[in-house]
Amino acid sequence: MNAPPHDPLTELRQTFPGWYIDHDAILGRWIAMRYRPLTVQEHKAGAKYFLQRACPDRLSAALTEQTELTRRTFSQDDARLLELRRQIGELEIGVGAVDRGRATLAALCEDLTRLYGPDHGATIRVADLLTSLDG
Repeated sequence: MNAPPHDPLTELRQTFPGWYIDHDAILGRWIAMRYRPLTVQEHKAGAKYFLQRACPDRLSAALTEQTELTRRTFSQDDARLLELRRQIGELEIGVGAVDRGRATLAALCEDLTRLYGPDHGATIRVADLLTSLDG
């Protein structure tokens, strides 16, 4: 049995879901652009909104560096704010404001994925809450 072909574009998109990633075959450039604007804190830390590299490996390295930079810009206070946002989403759902709660949790899930990745416990917990609303 043959292994499936290696698709660096798909791998990059799955690994870095907070970024729009594409390959310009004409110019031979790999590009990445954040789906959301930088915070003031991220900008001051040197985070980039747009990246461009000559090959997928270099883009992956740059995106990994950006992910680590973003993680370092968040303090313990920010972690408490993320937890508070989860609690607010759950409370909104609990009082019947399901659409507001879903929006709160969806935005939080995006931030958790960007900060910690899709396999982190906090991300999984919020993703599971969102799934339970749809089921």
